[in-house]
Amino acid sequence: MSTPTTTPAITPAAGAVPVPGSHAGARRSRTPATRLVGVRGRGARGARGQRGATTVQVVLIAPLLMLTLMTIVQAGLIFYAQAVVEAAAQEGAAEARRFDGTEAGAQSRTETYLEALNSKILEGRSVQVTRSAETAEVTVTGSVISLVPFLDLEIQESATGPVERYVPPVNAGGAP
Repeated sequence: MSTPTTTPAITPAAGAVPVPGSHAGARRSRTPATRLVGVRGRGARGARGQRGATTVQVVLIAPLLMLTLMTIVQAGLIFYAQAVVEAAAQEGAAEARRFDGTEAGAQSRTETYLEALNSKILEGRSVQVTRSAETAEVTVTGSVISLVPFLDLEIQESATGPVERYVPPVNAGGAP
């Protein structure tokens, strides 16, 4: 036959302070030995070796994050500038293709269109218009402003189309 074993009763240490939110009988001991292990134990030595690690991480990662953000914004500027240049070239070509259109009129129309679409994102822009008896072509070139260091992007778009002109009808039989 075995004899029942009993566990010894735990009695609160002298000077124990109750922990807020704990069970009614539970107490936390504030003996010097507990404080030494909890505060100055192995965990504190490990934290002392990590002192300044957050600063180093921020110094290393922050520039990379800024460069990534600037690259994303730069890509947006490139796409917007491409759309502006293309639209301006098409607008100028439509003016040059008209029956009574001229190169000077197409040049003026393209410049006005660039100004209306906030062309400040283009530096050193140029507009070239060529018009012959059959075709008209407008080419717009410019450099996109750069947020990313050492990045120089030039955009060029052309729009070409036939010039409106009168073509007399041709008789099928050859007789006037």
